[in-house]
Amino acid sequence: KSGILESQQGKQGGFRLTTRPSDISLFDVFTAIQSVPAVNNCVIDDHFCDRSSYCATHNVWMEIQEDLVKKLKETDFMTLSRNEFENLRKLQTK
Repeated sequence: KSGILESQQGKQGGFRLTTRPSDISLFDVFTAIQSVPAVNNCVIDDHFCDRSSYCATHNVWMEIQEDLVKKLKETDFMTLSRNEFENLRKLQTK
């Protein structure tokens, strides 16, 4: 549905990426599977809590949410793949 993967049926079938790994962020994958990840329901649903206008922690939750979304958007699958490769290499040399 999100266009990140495409499938092919048959003997040589399977799944493959429709775009380069460097163009796919963790945010893209999260939102393809579910809604935007949230640290608290009040940060994604204004009607969840009627206390948000005077809640002592609401602004903190909002800042954390913004940081989370920013980091997920900045982290692409090429970077993750490189990190994984490097971590496996380190493990093999121990």
